[in-house]
Amino acid sequence: MANKYELRRRALKDSTNYGSTRGGAKGGQSPSWGHTPPVPMDRRGLTVALCLGLVVLVSALYVQTARHEFTVCDDNVYIYEKPQIRTGLTWESAKWAFQDAHEGNWHPLTWISHMLDWQVFSHGTWEPENRIYKDSWAGGHHLVSMFLHCINAVLLFLALRVMTRTLWPSFVVAVLFAAHPLRVESVAWAAERKDVLCGLFWMASMLVYALYARRPRLLQSSSNETLGTLVLYLLLCVFMALGLMAKSMIVTLPCVLILLDIWPLDRWKRALWPEGPGGELDLFGGLWLLLEKVPLFGLAAGDCYVTVYGQAKGVALNSFEGLPLGVRVLNAVESCGEYLRQTVWPTGLMPFYAHPHMIPHGWTREFYVKFWIYGLLILLITALAGAFFRRRPYLAVGWLWYLGALIPVIGIIQVGTQARADRYTYLPMIGVYLMVAWLLKDLADRWPRVRPFLAAGGMVVLAAMSLATFQQVSYWINSYKLFKHSIGVTEKQYFGYDASGAVDLEKAKSVAKTETNYFAFNHIGIAYDKDGKEFARTDPNAAQQAFDHSAAAFAASLGIKPDYDFGNNNLGVYFARPGKSHNARAAETFFRGAIVVNPRYADAFNNLGIVLAEQGRDLLKEGKLEEALAKFEDSARQHGNGLGVRNDRASDHNNLCGVYLQISLAHKAMKERAEQAHDADRASSEADLQSQFLKRAMNEDEVALLCDPNFVGAWMTRLDILREQNKLDDMVPCWERIIEIDPRAQEAVQALNGLVTRYVEQKNPEKALACLEKTGARFVQAAAGKPPSLELIRMPFALALIYLNLKQPDKAIAWLDQIVAIDRSLPQVFDVRGTAYATKGDLVHAKADFEQVYTLAPQFPNIQEKLRAVNAMGRPH
Repeated sequence: MANKYELRRRALKDSTNYGSTRGGAKGGQSPSWGHTPPVPMDRRGLTVALCLGLVVLVSALYVQTARHEFTVCDDNVYIYEKPQIRTGLTWESAKWAFQDAHEGNWHPLTWISHMLDWQVFSHGTWEPENRIYKDSWAGGHHLVSMFLHCINAVLLFLALRVMTRTLWPSFVVAVLFAAHPLRVESVAWAAERKDVLCGLFWMASMLVYALYARRPRLLQSSSNETLGTLVLYLLLCVFMALGLMAKSMIVTLPCVLILLDIWPLDRWKRALWPEGPGGELDLFGGLWLLLEKVPLFGLAAGDCYVTVYGQAKGVALNSFEGLPLGVRVLNAVESCGEYLRQTVWPTGLMPFYAHPHMIPHGWTREFYVKFWIYGLLILLITALAGAFFRRRPYLAVGWLWYLGALIPVIGIIQVGTQARADRYTYLPMIGVYLMVAWLLKDLADRWPRVRPFLAAGGMVVLAAMSLATFQQVSYWINSYKLFKHSIGVTEKQYFGYDASGAVDLEKAKSVAKTETNYFAFNHIGIAYDKDGKEFARTDPNAAQQAFDHSAAAFAASLGIKPDYDFGNNNLGVYFARPGKSHNARAAETFFRGAIVVNPRYADAFNNLGIVLAEQGRDLLKEGKLEEALAKFEDSARQHGNGLGVRNDRASDHNNLCGVYLQISLAHKAMKERAEQAHDADRASSEADLQSQFLKRAMNEDEVALLCDPNFVGAWMTRLDILREQNKLDDMVPCWERIIEIDPRAQEAVQALNGLVTRYVEQKNPEKALACLEKTGARFVQAAAGKPPSLELIRMPFALALIYLNLKQPDKAIAWLDQIVAIDRSLPQVFDVRGTAYATKGDLVHAKADFEQVYTLAPQFPNIQEKLRAVNAMGRPH
């Protein structure tokens, strides 16, 4: 026999007004307490069509990202420079994703999505022996984010459709969410995958909760309903847990679900007064609505702890001493209002908004005017939402959704130096869209004649919004366009040069005083620095020019904010780099300046350690052993400070390893000096210290290779350690590994020479030849499909020289022919090939090659003598 709850469900089966303002019910209240019936069949076709429309809309706006590049704004540290991402999805990389908070965040699902993207869009450049994908199509990463945003918009529409039983207001909310320019940063920025991935599970949770809320609670379920209700509840918990593993922004979801229980689900009324209006109050029913959220709040609390711990560890969490609470509140109010302004009038969108407390003269009169206007606006909207709560509860629900979902990112717990960020509105702004859509619905219901005007106005707004979004997406095509747009000036206005074309740092600083976006200047500098590293392989002059551009941009950044830690560090890197701009003392000054501002800046500590070690090596060459040792010890201390902040990077461990090796060499020199002075005790003590630091160096090298087994620098340092330990045979596997990692690199050429030399010393020419064959085959595989460049010439040239020394001129000529096919302007190649031809007795080809050398470089060493020798050999005797 059916219980009373079952009878009530059957009696109310035909109710169609639940949770909406349809059918004449006042104020959005339902005339009954019944459960929501299924969506009418005649509307399902239209619902599907609107879902497809959302997909088309999002695709039209964001498909252009297929040709976008990665930017230097976190895409490097989150994607293309992260060794664990470049390995693709493996058991080891997945374990790494879950183990700890990396880059200040614990979001393993986001890491895994990046791994999959890198693997899927890798152009087939898998290197099995290195377990790494070398390259990946950036556009593919962007398109995945676009696809996720499509799904999010559709799920949001369906969730609201099920909850509210209304079609067009739900669609309006989904369209505003899908197409507003404030969404661009979350979708078009590859490193912000965590936003759209977290959004996916937020929307999925809402849809599952909408279905769950239509069912009786577990204690009131019949036996055949209990399992379905329980499955939906468990699915809700799973989706929230997955969302937390994508981004912590979903921690406010339980509170939003409580709001949705008020409107549109009306669960509070049905829980507190199950018999209907005027019936007996059931406090346990209300308590149950809170108790069912306890597991969700538990998940949120655990994630909050992990997030705060991770951000503090990642040097992103600001202390209240550096950023007082009052300052944070001022910025929070201004940010809340500015988000609303940008929603209505989306202009001035940038990837970074400087916190007024972080820049000189940031607290302007304009800021305080906006603070008071926005503060009064927030109070007014809050008061109106409260006053109209009974008749229009969606106003209070939407407004509290907006304010509540912003709490994790509003700046009370400040992470980084930004005042606000467009990406922070991805989920909170849905609350505002709810308010707008249902206000329009109420207006249309009250005055039906305005519906055509509302529809026409909506189309105009959609068109304008879509054009603005499309334009905003286009700025994300590369780093230069993005940050130049952020500054709003041309290159000539912020890069300073003297008459000779060299960089003028002081001029760059002075020009920057008219701007405020130090973040954008800094990232333009990073983009030019990245280009300089690329040019360094093929065009040193172009590389230096790019580095000079970067220095001007970094100087402009410091012209705005002299105590900017990143700017100081980056300008220090410019002076630390070998070349005409090298100045170790200047670099040291900037690195120390960065550390003063940010005592937990791992990169600055590491860079300072590098320039101190360089100064120590110079002193060591000059024979100033004690001074050199003091520099090395200071360098080791700075590297140790950096590793104390973060210890997961192979390069940092390798740098400390190199310093330990230098300290060992300094003690070796002091031992030799003691031996010359016949001081046996001192010599013995120095020998012990030499051995001790060699062991420390090897231990640190092992840690570096645990962090990244493919880090060539650590293998090169290991060779130096083994050489000092006189373990020559142990060097062989190191050379082999270096060649396997990248046979196109300069280090691979050095390794090949060392390996063959060692085999020759062992009087084992067969192994030497086998090594050459293996290296040549590996090089051909690695070079396949690569554009011509200097790095494709190094290895064939080295192979040819070694084959020639091993009296195999035919194989030497074969490799040299490959180089000539790429570039016929290299006299040294024709010189070696001419020598190879002469060795095998082919004087005609030898003469032709030597003549080519003479044509390209008449002053080439010994070329005239070689020509005379070939001509003499060719004459009859």
